[in-house]
Amino acid sequence: MRNGVYVAIDFEACNKQDKWIAYCIMVSRYPDGEILHMFVGQCHRDWHIDFDDVSRAFWSRHLYQYNILRSDMPPDEAEKNLCDVVQFIKQTYANFYLLCDNPAFDIRMLDNILIAHGHDPISHRQCGFRQCIDTWSFSLSIRHLFPYYQPVPTRHRPVSNIAYSNIKHLPMYDTARILHSHFSALDFIRVYQPPQQTLH
Repeated sequence: MRNGVYVAIDFEACNKQDKWIAYCIMVSRYPDGEILHMFVGQCHRDWHIDFDDVSRAFWSRHLYQYNILRSDMPPDEAEKNLCDVVQFIKQTYANFYLLCDNPAFDIRMLDNILIAHGHDPISHRQCGFRQCIDTWSFSLSIRHLFPYYQPVPTRHRPVSNIAYSNIKHLPMYDTARILHSHFSALDFIRVYQPPQQTLH
């Protein structure tokens, strides 16, 4: 992993059938953490029809966030807007790393939306953009390789300001957290010095 453009994505869902209520795609650059673009989308879902029992129970515990995410935009219109966002990113950046903390959910969701609207899935690498990095597994691997791993004190980064806001379960917060945690891991790799071996 080197300097470059990183695109983080996060969805918030309302049931197990891939119905989403909100997303954020945040484009940032390592190492400075500048936020190059941020796209937030929401769509209307019926609380009694579209939400399953698990999701209703979850969002009932997080009504502040849920009320922020509510929207009157029809899902089909919101998904078309999301497809336009993805096409813009692919046309603007010839090379980028795609990040999320749960590819089996977020990338599958995005792929299904793109395919449904006649676009190529994001997971199909046709140009210079990279296959998705699972940031949760990436950080876990570093902790296994380096038992004493601690995120190094990071330089002041715009993306970190959002990550530290601690307003969880909002896509903007989650994408910033994904970027911040991955950039912190990259910082650690940059400064890590292996223990010196003593010859006897």
